[in-house]
Amino acid sequence: MLVDRRVVLDDEAREAADQAIATALAARLPQDPRGCCLGAYLSIRGEPNLRGLLTQWVARGGVVGLPRVPEEPGPLDFGRWTPSIPLVFDRFGVSYPHPFELVIPDLLLVPCVGFNAGRFRLGYGGGYYDRTLARHPARAIGIAYDDAEIEDFRAAAHDIALAEIVTETRVLRAPA
Repeated sequence: MLVDRRVVLDDEAREAADQAIATALAARLPQDPRGCCLGAYLSIRGEPNLRGLLTQWVARGGVVGLPRVPEEPGPLDFGRWTPSIPLVFDRFGVSYPHPFELVIPDLLLVPCVGFNAGRFRLGYGGGYYDRTLARHPARAIGIAYDDAEIEDFRAAAHDIALAEIVTETRVLRAPA
């Protein structure tokens, strides 16, 4: 249902929301991207589109890594991406760079199907980001649209709260 809601957003509303998310996110990222690897994603199934922000990050000297979903359940690997690198698609429709040059993200941008006020996320159910965060505890920022918030969502024992969640109108942070 949450995926269905975002898939039917009209183009104008989606573009405005994506731009607002990118603007808020840019203010949260290091001002000098050189030497910083941003683990990110290219949108699928109506996820917020950050491609413009990622392209700018690379143009300014930063590194972007896109996830590759493993064949067996495990953490994600990230491969170096630039706009000129060809992409291939896995069984879930997730695109990743080919050839695949492994990078280790310093900061992760994590797409959220849903989220709660405690900064826990719902994904697609495979547990890949949970295993990734458990293995490599980089600062993780969730990316979602406002209407993906779920009030009665309870996190499981293996879930890891994200440092922040950025939507088109707000940033949820851990209490100070």
